[in-house]
Amino acid sequence: MSPWLERSQLFEATLDPEGGLVYRDAPAGSGLAALRSARGLAVADADDDGDLDLAIIDLDGPPRLLENRSTRRGHWVSVQLVGTESNRDGFGAVVEVHAGGARRMREARTTDGLYSSHDPRLHFGLGAVETIERIEVRWPSGLTSSVTKPELDSVVRIVEPARETR
Repeated sequence: MSPWLERSQLFEATLDPEGGLVYRDAPAGSGLAALRSARGLAVADADDDGDLDLAIIDLDGPPRLLENRSTRRGHWVSVQLVGTESNRDGFGAVVEVHAGGARRMREARTTDGLYSSHDPRLHFGLGAVETIERIEVRWPSGLTSSVTKPELDSVVRIVEPARETR
């Protein structure tokens, strides 16, 4: 048996009574039980149900898809960017979601490692909010976009506006 094989691990973060994070092994079924040589992890909403699923890429083996079947604990929105002046996937754009009096911000990118690439859509967990006030995008080109009152629990497609000519 190869010395490089080991059990893949998945951790779940929960808050302790003082508000700090506590990490514990998350139940993930048999998808993590076998000894393998994992080389990459990609995060995506593979089944378009609003929660994030995991694809694990193994050396000398087929990829594994771990479908998130946890109980829904709030609302979500995913943002799909379409660049026109910037790159076509909007990589480098900064997206802000304003909902429930809070602002959530992410930069569009798909890579965190060497052997895998994440879903290009930006996923935002929103919790118990009742409405999204707006989504704002600052594109790499310097242009901006804004969508007001998009639907909860949906994928919102935002196309970069054309540069105005004078």
